[in-house]
Amino acid sequence: MIYPAPTRLTVQLQALGIPVDGVVQNADGSFTVQYNAAATPAQITQGDTLASNYDARTYVGRLLADIYQGLQALTTTQHANAWNDVSAATAAVPRKYLGDPGGNAASIFTLDWIIYVQKPTAAQLTAAQKNLLAQYVQDNPAYLIGPAFDTTINVPGWQPAV
Repeated sequence: MIYPAPTRLTVQLQALGIPVDGVVQNADGSFTVQYNAAATPAQITQGDTLASNYDARTYVGRLLADIYQGLQALTTTQHANAWNDVSAATAAVPRKYLGDPGGNAASIFTLDWIIYVQKPTAAQLTAAQKNLLAQYVQDNPAYLIGPAFDTTINVPGWQPAV
């Protein structure tokens, strides 16, 4: 997948919970964020700060193996924080990742069955969780870039195009 800078910035702002309608890249390479009326002054400040020195390059999706390696480098606490968030219930689904409409949705659904029905050993469970997280991050590339639940995590689902 190809992620032009305005698309990436929009996705990152939304992942941070900032209500935006879109982002426009200006002729000088800077960005103008179009905020939704629901955006608070603090969110607007946060969004403008992110946009002020945003990388204007085009990015592409990362390989699952590369994302998985990034997940392998997480501490036990970081992994637990990511897993607790992605597997938490939402209003729409019993676990957040089951609401993923991306290309990995079928594999994620299968991993959910393995995790909750097959009852793998502790090591197998951790591996399955990381595999599921990698797929979720590939479909939601900004999900683990400084998320609110643990700002120390940085496992992007995209990388600069070469």
